[in-house]
Amino acid sequence: MDRVRLFHSTHQKVTIRELKRLNISPRASALAGIIGPVVFVTVYTVFGLATPGYSPLTQVISNLELAPYGWIQQLNFLLCGTLIIVFAVGFRGAMLLVIQRRLRLATALLVLSGAGMVEASYFTPADPAEHAAGFLFFIIPLTAAFFLIGRQFHRTESWRTLGAYSVATGFVTSALLLYFFSLGASESFGLIGVVNRIFVMESLAWFVVMGTRLLGISRMQARRDVVFAAPA
Repeated sequence: MDRVRLFHSTHQKVTIRELKRLNISPRASALAGIIGPVVFVTVYTVFGLATPGYSPLTQVISNLELAPYGWIQQLNFLLCGTLIIVFAVGFRGAMLLVIQRRLRLATALLVLSGAGMVEASYFTPADPAEHAAGFLFFIIPLTAAFFLIGRQFHRTESWRTLGAYSVATGFVTSALLLYFFSLGASESFGLIGVVNRIFVMESLAWFVVMGTRLLGISRMQARRDVVFAAPA
């Protein structure tokens, strides 16, 4: 028991140094995970409804970049992608005592996801190959992260519910993504815009859920002046 306590005490000190080195506020990264997706969905919803000739039911989100004020959606991609990267860096610091295996890989997958969205802001559907690459860099690493993080959460009792949620999100995202690809990303399918929005909102909701959890943890840490409670 003394060895276990010594390990956790030492691990907490390492965690404190790591967070200072990263220079990322846990609260700021948690808020980034919440604000980014919420703003993203709000902007493309309002912009889509306000754009003449654009149908959210039959056209994908990216087509808004080709609208007369397409720069709005480009900035929307850029902002959300950047905030996902900020969240990912803070996520690594917050998870040092929860995910003790493959944390760097999980972080890298989340960063790649954010970078994919940033790429989609620079390359519109007018550059189909580059834009498609950005989409794949966003959704494929993110889906892999859901499974990886969910499995690691399952190892810690207090995180098992979020672990199950993460794995379930991975399965749902995979199924929706395969269905979307089966449509050939073609507007000939009447409700492709709906399918696109469902899997985007469903996958981005994970960041909101995780950000909310991490925000609560950061508040507890501020009150108790500790970095994180060691897993049992």
